[in-house]
Amino acid sequence: KQVCKSFKNNLNSMISLVSSIAEGLDKSERMLNPVIEERSCRIIMENARAATEALFNQRQIKLEISSCDENLQLDQHLISRVMVNFLSNAFKYSPDSALIKFSAERRANAVLFNVEDHGPGISPDKIGDLFQKYKQLE
Repeated sequence: KQVCKSFKNNLNSMISLVSSIAEGLDKSERMLNPVIEERSCRIIMENARAATEALFNQRQIKLEISSCDENLQLDQHLISRVMVNFLSNAFKYSPDSALIKFSAERRANAVLFNVEDHGPGISPDKIGDLFQKYKQLE
């Protein structure tokens, strides 16, 4: 049953991707022309969980979600890519059977998303490299 649920979630993600391609929206075009919609913070986080569920299950990694009940104005596809990237990185650097905490909280006029894992972290001397294009930290 769990495998079917993961398959369905992954299939829905693929259908969404194919739809974007069929509409002629490549990655750079989507970033230049985002489709802003209202989405619940909780639903955004649950979609990211669904997209990474099969990956997490491979190593019995648990994902704990704590969300605020805010509605956000954003591009659902772009934020999903960011969230899945954060969760995939947490998975990549966490030991088997670890707990990863994924939270969102309202701060003034913004929402702060946080991913907490038990990986090795980022060396202080590498933090400046985080946002450089085409650079992958070791």
